[in-house]
Amino acid sequence: MFHCLANNAANLFIGGKRSLAWHRVHRALEHGKVRVACENKKAMAEFSPEFPPEIHDFAKMFAELQKMRQRADSALDDNPKLYCESDVIVLIDSVALALKQFEQADVQHRRDFIAYVLFKARP
Repeated sequence: MFHCLANNAANLFIGGKRSLAWHRVHRALEHGKVRVACENKKAMAEFSPEFPPEIHDFAKMFAELQKMRQRADSALDDNPKLYCESDVIVLIDSVALALKQFEQADVQHRRDFIAYVLFKARP
């Protein structure tokens, strides 16, 4: 999901040509900051009350996956079977659907969402 977001950021802000500017935008996203932005439903709604369900679903899934990854990383030594294979398969299918729907969302909504997660709000 992170790479989907990074690719969309670079492609939608710079264009498809992989220039120095493209790489800079692609690398500008930070996992933790994106997760915090995705979790903040109020700020997201204030930024754009017109975000469609595809954007909200992507944000929710992104935040959930980050939490699950952190939980798995910290529990790996204590509980190597924290997630069972069938749960992971269901999760992968859910992520694939969220990615597909995000990619099908209107370009302007994707661009606005990327601006929301990428740039700090200033009063």
